[in-house]
Amino acid sequence: MFFYLSKIFGYLLNPTAWVFMALVAAVITKGRWRKRLIILALVLFYVFSNNFLLKIFLQPWEDQGKTQIESTYDVGIVLGGWIAEYDKELDRAVFKKVPDRLLQAYRLYRTGHIDKILISGGSGHYLYPWKKEAKVVRNYLLEIGMPEEDILADTSSRNTYENAVHSKKVLQQHPAIDSKLLITSAIHMRRAEACFESVGMEVDTFGADRIVPSENINNFETIFIPSLDSYYYWHMLIHEWIGYVVYDIRGYIE
Repeated sequence: MFFYLSKIFGYLLNPTAWVFMALVAAVITKGRWRKRLIILALVLFYVFSNNFLLKIFLQPWEDQGKTQIESTYDVGIVLGGWIAEYDKELDRAVFKKVPDRLLQAYRLYRTGHIDKILISGGSGHYLYPWKKEAKVVRNYLLEIGMPEEDILADTSSRNTYENAVHSKKVLQQHPAIDSKLLITSAIHMRRAEACFESVGMEVDTFGADRIVPSENINNFETIFIPSLDSYYYWHMLIHEWIGYVVYDIRGYIE
């Protein structure tokens, strides 16, 4: 039940939905409230399309990442979530908005910093429970020549907490694996690391998909010109804030 409620509630955390609801309310409302609702919609549109404001709130939350990895890890745990899905018409894996975590994991594997890759991710969508992301990514890695014995997969997890629970179960079947590197989006790392720690898994972290650029770019465009991309990133950030609080309340993190 928590899984389904979280998905439905997640749609209401989208700033685009807030602007839309304000406009709909303005259309069906008469009198002075109509003007107020239109102004509210315009304010919401500007605030959540402003890259400068986004950076102020996003930068302290994102994991700042590592410039290099000094150690060698037995396994790199790559969390799913918009990495890839199988396209039947094209008969191949197609990659989505956040493939950087997978690319970084493969780079670390090829450069000898991790010995194996564990892909953790089942279906995170209640409408498509048969779409197992880890299975798609595993098959892709096999296609590009990665040895089967170096690929582990958790195809059961549907959210971040289950990533931690099921990854632990997979690794318990491989007692020789000790050191672990957790690889996920920089914006997601705080909640992910807390979940893995709560199930008793000691991990080092490697943030990928970083949104805020390292350069301090503040110009007319970033401060004043609306950006539709900001809506997507605000949705992700709000999702992480609420998710962290809810996980804490439910005891998923300590």
